Amino acid sequence: WKDGAFDDPNVWIESVESLLQDAKQALPNQSLERIQSICVSGTSATCLLVNGKNVGKPSRTQARMYNYDVIASAAGNSNNNDPIHGVRAMEQIRSFAPKQHTALSATGSLAKLLSWHDEQPLQPGERLCHQADYVALRLMSQDKVCGKAPKDNERFVCSDWHNCLKLGYNVQDLEWPTWLQDCLTSVGLDWESVLPQTVVSPGEVMGVVSPDVARRLGLNQGTIVVGGTTDSNAAFLAATAQDEVLPGTAVVSLGSTLAIKQVS
Repeated sequence: WKDGAFDDPNVWIESVESLLQDAKQALPNQSLERIQSICVSGTSATCLLVNGKNVGKPSRTQARMYNYDVIASAAGNSNNNDPIHGVRAMEQIRSFAPKQHTALSATGSLAKLLSWHDEQPLQPGERLCHQADYVALRLMSQDKVCGKAPKDNERFVCSDWHNCLKLGYNVQDLEWPTWLQDCLTSVGLDWESVLPQTVVSPGEVMGVVSPDVARRLGLNQGTIVVGGTTDSNAAFLAATAQDEVLPGTAVVSLGSTLAIKQVS
């Protein structure tokens, strides 16, 4: 990352493109054309707001990282964000979410969405986008075309089960639950517009890379972009990628937080 730019969505894209370019130089000529699919992993609950009516570009300057607490982080933020927005966001969630629900976290995606809305009401077309969602969106999206009809520059967010957990997604019934719909509606948000329009299983096809991205990065134009996941899940899958993984096998991921996952 560039110094202090870990919460800059543009730097995320630059880093992904740099990674692919480095791979292209290190491997035989045209090796990137052999890539059949791309899956993006992001840190859990790292998210931003994008303008769906403007090819999905960020609508507010900084993303809020996985460890951004809508109360504590706001109080210590140099931008002088008032923690009252986070307090009201958490009160709103507690009024609707079931007890002990994953969304009942001050660092969760839902808390960040409601806090943003409390600070400044979301504008038509603003949509929540997780880090992995955003990178996938940029890989699949054409640049804005001047003179085109507005619908041609509109972009919808596609996410996955893992990233949407802290947003309140019901992974058993595969739907946005009624309590979440009611929670957002009560503060004047259109949940169908604000939340990811499609939520897929990790690894499920979301789309293909855009012709612009394929040409710029040397990828095959048919390269598939599939549903992503979160960081410790990706670490677990990478560490256990073998023919047979026995029950009891565990993977420990140590970063700013500690995650332990075990095969049952």
